[in-house]
Parts: sequence; C-alpha cells; structure tokens
Amino acid sequence: MRTPWIIGIGFLLLLLSGQAVAQTVIPRVTENRVSFHSIDIFLQEDGSARVVEQFFFSFFADEAAQLEKDFEENTPSLFEWKRDYPFIHPYAGIESQAESLDFFLRQTVSGQPTLELSYNYPVGLAQKVATENQGRTARWKLSDSALLNFISAGSISIDAKTQVKIYLPTGAVVDKRLLQQGLLDNSNVITLSNFQSNALNVQYAILTPIADPIDTSKFISDVVGSPLFFFLVVALVLAGIYAYLNRESLSEKIEDYIVEHSEFKTAKGPEVDNDLE
Repeated sequence: MRTPWIIGIGFLLLLLSGQAVAQTVIPRVTENRVSFHSIDIFLQEDGSARVVEQFFFSFFADEAAQLEKDFEENTPSLFEWKRDYPFIHPYAGIESQAESLDFFLRQTVSGQPTLELSYNYPVGLAQKVATENQGRTARWKLSDSALLNFISAGSISIDAKTQVKIYLPTGAVVDKRLLQQGLLDNSNVITLSNFQSNALNVQYAILTPIADPIDTSKFISDVVGSPLFFFLVVALVLAGIYAYLNRESLSEKIEDYIVEHSEFKTAKGPEVDNDLE
C-alpha cells in the first residue's frame, strides 16, 4: 500500500523540478518591446555607406541587466546576438554583404541601456547609373536592396516606431521630380517613418571638379615627412652660415653687379659753336 506515497513523492519532485526550471528562465527583452529603432545611412561619393542603428527598449523586470550581461558575452559575434535576440541584425541592405560590424552599449537620459549596431557597405547601397557632361557629372541611385528588409508583398512599409534617415553625400543634387514630396529636408537628408509606398526612387548627381584643389596642409605634411626634408634643412642652414661669414664679400659683389648693369645717361647740354667769337 505504498503506491500513494510513491505517487505523492514523485509529484512533489516533479513540482520542485518545474519550479527550478522556471527559475532558470532568462529574462530577455523581445522584439515587440522595441520602443524605437533608428537607422542612419551615410552615403559616400563612391557609393559606399556607413550605417548606424540604435535599438531603444521598454524593459520589464531584469531584462535591462540581462541585456548588459549579454552585451559582454555576445559582442562582437552577430551569430551570438541573433541566437539570443533574433531581431538584432543589420536592417539596411543585405546582411551578408555588411562588413566591420561593431556593437556598442549606450545609455538613454533615464539611464536605461540602448544597443547600437554599426557596419559598412563598401559597395551596394548606391549604384552609379550614368555619367554626363563629358564625365564631369556622375548620377547615382539608391539601390533597391537598401530597404530590402522593409519590403513586403512588393511594397515598402516602415512603421511609426522605426525611422530611416538617408544622408546623401556632400554636394549631391537630388532629382526632386522622382522623389515623393516631404521626404527631403534642407540638409539633403531623406527621412522615412510611418512610410508606405510601392516604390522609392532616390537619384542624385555629384559634380566632379575639373581639377582637384591643392590641399596645402597635406602638401606640407608630405614634404615634412619626406626623407629629403632633413637634407633640405641642412642645406639651408649651411647656406645661411656661408652667407653670414662672407657677407662683406657678397655685399661688394652685389654692388658691383648693380653698377655694371645699370645705365647712367648724362643729359645733353646745348651745343657750342666754335666759330662764334
């Protein structure tokens, strides 16, 4: 008649083991509590780009502390981050083409941690489509793959808690005829948030100067860094010493040179007629 006791003990052990498992559940923040997601795309003149993303969270319980712990354990591996936080990955362009991924843990004004992810695209986010004006103007286009992660059923959809900013290269001239109104500001920055469209056509032109301006500071630094700079300084010092020691002789030579090469003309006086008495 020990069966009820055995069953009771087994049930108690099962209950305790269940509580132990429950206690080991790691409190990690989930995607649905990302309060704001910013994506800044900095396009360069050669079509490359630098991307900086920030994830802001609404934490529950110990999730903030766990994020800080995971930051130490997972960085710099994107694979480790995606294992614990599947929604943490590059959202601009094609993930497999992103290079130089860096993770940073920042703090908001309230002291809560926020995660920053930055990476490079050597090529791909902007494509050259034409060269005009005898090679002086290059026309570029934002690649269709730049916002690939926001395309669903053939439509670009960016919700209100996500903000994508596209910083165009310095001096770029945007073709506003192709761009929806209200997206471009006076600083040549295109902002997309709470945005939905079947297409986004961003084209811009970059003027190439006829001749590259001379960088004086770079020229000086190149000269100073040259191995010949030391010998040039020594030669100038020796020349100065020689000129000082022979200053009297050099002064006389200079005066003689000036006298020999100067034209002194005497004014003609009135002619005298010798026949006059």
